Amino acid sequence: MNMHAQPTAPPVNGAPPAPVHPQPSTSSLSAGAGIAQEYAAHYADLANHLLAGYTSCDFSDVQLVASLADGQQHTLALHSVVVSRSPLLRHLIQAALASSPRPTIFVNIPDPAVNANTLGLVLASLYSPTVLSHLNPEIAPSVLAVATFLSLTRLANLAYEMCEAAVREAKTPEEVMRWVAYVERERATEGAPGPATPITFGGPAMNGTSIPPSPSPSTNSTSPLLPSSVNGSAAPVPALYESRLRVVLLDRITRLPAEMGAFAPATEAQAQPALVNVLKRLPFEMFKAVVEDKRFEAPGDMERFNFAKKVVAARKALVQQSASPSSPPPEFEEAVVLLFGGGAGGSAVNVLRKQRKPTLWKISNAM
Repeated sequence: MNMHAQPTAPPVNGAPPAPVHPQPSTSSLSAGAGIAQEYAAHYADLANHLLAGYTSCDFSDVQLVASLADGQQHTLALHSVVVSRSPLLRHLIQAALASSPRPTIFVNIPDPAVNANTLGLVLASLYSPTVLSHLNPEIAPSVLAVATFLSLTRLANLAYEMCEAAVREAKTPEEVMRWVAYVERERATEGAPGPATPITFGGPAMNGTSIPPSPSPSTNSTSPLLPSSVNGSAAPVPALYESRLRVVLLDRITRLPAEMGAFAPATEAQAQPALVNVLKRLPFEMFKAVVEDKRFEAPGDMERFNFAKKVVAARKALVQQSASPSSPPPEFEEAVVLLFGGGAGGSAVNVLRKQRKPTLWKISNAM
């Protein structure tokens, strides 16, 4: 006898009887809402329990050894069933379990934007989302870097939104240059010997979310593994976030002249030196794009040309100040040209880089 048979309606025109789905009563809806509310509290309690396990390292079954760009190595005791929510960590743990039931996995994180505090915060967020209350614009860039490394798309998108909002508000040379260093950090560290210089986003450990103590090392470990693409995962790509931030940052810098009054007679004397101080530190490609952009508001091409010459002179002086026997000046120089008849892209002002002319010495046999 079928104990789960559904009631049926009378057949119509010879059609087979259709099942009748009874509508829930008001009382049953209220009961369902009460159960859902009760389970919401249960889930919160479960998240707190998991977070406590992360903090105390109780019942951990896997160790993560992370080598960061500052040369430091950090060991964290984790729980594979929880941290496997990260596609990257899931891939590494599955590979490591083939050789040890309590493995140690190794990751190399060369990104200078990643630090120990944000790594701990992001890992803790896998146990409980409550720790994300500590996410703020100051640490969002570092969290974005960790989230993209661990293939945590939802957290990466959340951190990116904070980063974009902060970029749109950046104004001082220090604020702008921190974002320039962030979006250009991969290019800056390419081929650079030794550990990369960490980018200073984020402060000390957040309340209650510092990295837990390291348990005693396991005797069994896997070989060091480098982060790689995870089979079948839709991992966020750091370059995509950086490219989007670079576009937002470029837009922000090109709008600074109008906001600062760099070409207004009443404020030009104070605003132009401040704007030069921002532009003289930019990478050449970004500086060129800003000055030549039509959104860079100047009264005319001649005013834009004269201002660009000031910036080029300041950039040259900055290079000369930083030159040393171990770091000689580059073998190129920058110049500004004015195209008569107007430029095709927006302005008639172009910024160029050309090879520096070699110094010629005349040798004579005369004594």
